[in-house]
Amino acid sequence: MLSEDDARGIIDRAHATWSSRNVDELIALYDDDLIYWCNVGGPDGGPHILRGKSAFKAALDAFLVSTQSVSTVQSFALHDPFSLNPVGKATVYFRVVHVPTKNVLEGTFRQIVTFRRGKILRLDEFHDEARMKAFWQLVADTNPPQQDLWNFPAGTKRPRNGK
Repeated sequence: MLSEDDARGIIDRAHATWSSRNVDELIALYDDDLIYWCNVGGPDGGPHILRGKSAFKAALDAFLVSTQSVSTVQSFALHDPFSLNPVGKATVYFRVVHVPTKNVLEGTFRQIVTFRRGKILRLDEFHDEARMKAFWQLVADTNPPQQDLWNFPAGTKRPRNGK
């Protein structure tokens, strides 16, 4: 059984290690079979999905090339702690600075976190789609990325309005 305190501790450590840019320590909190799902950022304008720790780590490393980011859990609740894979729901505050342009995106997003054996098995993130797309389009328009932050080929325009 995973207690709510233990689950909250894992989530808090994940955000603290992310904020300190310690990707290796962050990745250690995830199950090898990790699935990361985000409602925005996919190459076709839909969800951004990563499978496995190595794909997730590569995306995080690429993201940190030109950003500074901090996040902290504002609220967390664990549902069905007696389940084989309990699920937690969090509201997270975040702030991202695109270093080359000094553009800032901040706000909150929701996370649904599925645990397995004390590690994060699945992480679903729900961001404000319009704000995310506008921010990354602004960054792309003012300073074309040296390395794409979400696995688009270098120099590719990010999709507008999901098209």
